Amino acid sequence: MGLISHIEIRSIEQCTADPMKVKITAQADHAIGEFLPYLLALDPRADYSERGGFVTFKVGQCNVTVFATGKVTATKLEGEADAHSLLDGLARRINELYGRRDRLDLRSLKERRTLSILEVLRLLPRTNCGACGHPTCMAFAAAIVRAEVTTRQCVPLYEGGTYSEQRCGLEGLLTAAGYGHLAEGGDSIVP
Repeated sequence: MGLISHIEIRSIEQCTADPMKVKITAQADHAIGEFLPYLLALDPRADYSERGGFVTFKVGQCNVTVFATGKVTATKLEGEADAHSLLDGLARRINELYGRRDRLDLRSLKERRTLSILEVLRLLPRTNCGACGHPTCMAFAAAIVRAEVTTRQCVPLYEGGTYSEQRCGLEGLLTAAGYGHLAEGGDSIVP
C-alpha cells in the first residue's frame, strides 16, 4: 500500500522563468508530513527545509517542490500532458520510497555531501568500454553523481578481480558521502 494514490493539478499558469512553458500547483490526496525528508532520495541535489516543511529537487529541467501538506509545485513544464506525466511519476516514486522507507537511512540522506564527477571517475576502471550503457567512464561517473545508476552497472568493476581496489574505494566513497544505496546491489533513485 502506498502513501498517496494520486496528485491532482489545481492550477496551470504560464511559467515566469520561461514564458514558453507552464508552472503548476497540485495537491496529493494525502499529506506527506513525517515522510518528507525521505524525499531527499529522489535527487542527490535535493534541498530539504525542516522548518519550511518542503523538499525541492529537479526532474529533468523542471523544478519541483513537495510540501508536508501534500502540495506540489513545478515549473518549466512543456504543458498539461507533461505535468500529468511528472505528477504520475512523482506519485509512483514517492510510493516506491515509502515502501522501502525502513531500508533508507534518514540520517545519511540528511548528511549527504556533494560528489564530484572527477572523484568518482578516479575510482572507475576508465576503460570506456560502454558495457554500462554510457559511452565513456566520465559519462558513467556523471550518472553516478546524479544518482541515476548503481555501481553494479560497471561490468569491469565487478568481473574478475582486476578492479577490486577501485570498487572498494568507490563503494567506500559513496557510503561515506551518504550514497551507499548506489553501491553494489543498491537502487538508483531516478526513475
